[in-house]
Amino acid sequence: MKRALTSKYSKFILCFSFILLLAISLKNYAFGQENSKKKDKIDLKHSIEAGYTLGGQIVKENFIFESGATFQYLFDIKISSRIYYGLGLGIEKFDTETFIPIFLSFKGLIKKKKDAPYLSFQMGYSFAWDKDFNNYDNYNYKGGLLFSTGFGRIFDVKDNYNIMININFKHQFAKIDYETFDINIYTENLNFDMISLRIGFMF
Repeated sequence: MKRALTSKYSKFILCFSFILLLAISLKNYAFGQENSKKKDKIDLKHSIEAGYTLGGQIVKENFIFESGATFQYLFDIKISSRIYYGLGLGIEKFDTETFIPIFLSFKGLIKKKKDAPYLSFQMGYSFAWDKDFNNYDNYNYKGGLLFSTGFGRIFDVKDNYNIMININFKHQFAKIDYETFDINIYTENLNFDMISLRIGFMF
């Protein structure tokens, strides 16, 4: 019962956060359109980023080191000269674990320039599996909510093409459900804290 309530609360928080971010995005966009002297088309951006992640997971008060490659694609809407909102999909591959994150993203340029530092925030859910548990029917490895914040710099290359370099801190929730011989299901909650360094291309 307690696990069911926790799951419901997690899903509620995730859905509420998604709706809140979307509402803020639509509000800011509508406000900008209303106050603009000329109607501009929505500026859509695509980003591809790749990098390396260092960090680990906390299991029963012990820290287990993890490292691996990370890759993500983002589809952004540039709602002003400094603000981007978007959706993203990625993959993070560690020694035994693989995460597939789906997330909402925010990117805010600190200066109103083509070459400028920026702050970023991501929030979503990761699907996950662990190859060590693939052959065990009574074990079920699951992903969970993710939160990431970071900063970087965007470099103007030519026209609408940009290069980005960023560093991010990410907290990832996950869990293992397993069934014992007495047919009881237990849950072990996992927490990953990671730092990622990525380089990307926006077009």
